[in-house]
Amino acid sequence: MGRWREYNVARGLKRCFGFEHRHRTALVDNPVGRLVQDLMYQGGVDQSSVRWCDDDGVGRQARNGLNFTDRGFGLRAAVGCSDRGHTAVSQLKAAT
Repeated sequence: MGRWREYNVARGLKRCFGFEHRHRTALVDNPVGRLVQDLMYQGGVDQSSVRWCDDDGVGRQARNGLNFTDRGFGLRAAVGCSDRGHTAVSQLKAAT
């Protein structure tokens, strides 16, 4: 699957076209990380390359990235905000 691809792209390729993808990422082992794992499972995306990081309880060591998007209204388009600082996936190192 390459260095990193957004999970929603992998899920869409699997659900729409049947392409098999292994999602290579890292998640913090907490309820948010397990929710993402369940969504990957439901979408048929292979999770065997997910690296799990310990949860320190407050996200100082690693966090799960979040993306907030509202729906927009009328002529106003949806507005999004990514919160990805210090995420578990940002700490992955390339294999040598």
